[in-house]
Amino acid sequence: MRDLQGKGQVLNNANKEKIFQKKKSKVEKLKIDNKAKTYKKRLISKVFAEDVDEKSLPKYKKTERANLLAKLRQWYKPAKPQEGEETKTQAVEEIEPVDLIKMIDEGNMSDLRPEEIPDDQVSEVEQIEMETLDDLAQADMGALDAQAQMEQEIEKQNLKFMSDFVKLYTEDANRAKAYFYQTKIDIDITSEDGMKARKKMLKKYLEGMQWVLFYYYKGSPHWRWYYPYHYAPMISDLGINIVQDFLGTTTISNFEIDFNCPQNSQPYTPFQQLLCIMPQRSFKLLPDEYAVIPKIMSSEFPTQFNVDLNGKTNAWEAIVLIPFVDEIEVINQEKKLFEIEGMKLKESDQIRNSTAFAYWVYKYDPTGKSNKPLPSTLTSMTDPLFDLTSCQLINEYEKVGTVAFEPKVLKGV
Repeated sequence: MRDLQGKGQVLNNANKEKIFQKKKSKVEKLKIDNKAKTYKKRLISKVFAEDVDEKSLPKYKKTERANLLAKLRQWYKPAKPQEGEETKTQAVEEIEPVDLIKMIDEGNMSDLRPEEIPDDQVSEVEQIEMETLDDLAQADMGALDAQAQMEQEIEKQNLKFMSDFVKLYTEDANRAKAYFYQTKIDIDITSEDGMKARKKMLKKYLEGMQWVLFYYYKGSPHWRWYYPYHYAPMISDLGINIVQDFLGTTTISNFEIDFNCPQNSQPYTPFQQLLCIMPQRSFKLLPDEYAVIPKIMSSEFPTQFNVDLNGKTNAWEAIVLIPFVDEIEVINQEKKLFEIEGMKLKESDQIRNSTAFAYWVYKYDPTGKSNKPLPSTLTSMTDPLFDLTSCQLINEYEKVGTVAFEPKVLKGV
């Protein structure tokens, strides 16, 4: 085993050296074209363009960003005021990194080094990227400007709503509620139809709470149920007579067959589940055969949609207002592709798309007596000389959803 590990390490080092040589060649080519510092500026802008919570970053990422920011501040030289013009110099510490990048003169930057280029930036198509570097750099800066403007507008709308809501609530709680439902969900609770719509929303919310309890304590009562709103209702609207007010004689265990709860309660296939929840840009996670679906059903898979901070401050806390897909239409389109147009999935994708709870796994078996080598899926590794594995069927999950949770202490405790 040590011998195999040693060979693997040698191959890994050789691969690293190959990548480094590619980076070195790329730096030389960029310098010849006088684009090395433009490229470096673009790499740095990508780091700070990512919308992340600084506190959630791993330590090495925080260090990387801090070091880059220190370099940016070192390279920044404020423009000299014209003769007779009043000097208005903003402290460099007060300038946002994305703005600072645009203000830096490339001539003040240090030279690009191979180790500064990420591994994923060296590939067979890197020549195309270098030829269009100027266009990409301009596009990146334009995208940063557009993103900053969009974020400012979202924050402005959020602040206006919260200010108006708080002011209304101090004057009349019912008016504040009406403002919330009208602005966020387009329901006019001052009308008879609006009252019915709110009652339906409250019922769906109760169903959602019951679904979660069923899922964790008994098993999923309906694999295709979903909460059909982007927002929760105001909790004070639930009142104290929840069952009588919203369910009548029906128990919560009887989930209403409705637009958010189809007749078919069986699980989606894994690919159907992804179809219903993924944005168009993530379709590369599905087999290539599915790539045509968002093109045929573009309205179900928009590339642009609104977000609402809804009282929060960070972008990742916002409510993403992407429309719910029409489940029936999407699944019918999938059915058409495979049953009518004759498209077929590869055997490996068919296995991925299984909804069976039982599955086969390879486990280490020291008693194995096979004299055949074990083929490795890693091209950089030498195949182990002996196959010490056995294939076993795991079916421990087959009872999921059929056995209720029992609140008791395990044996031996």
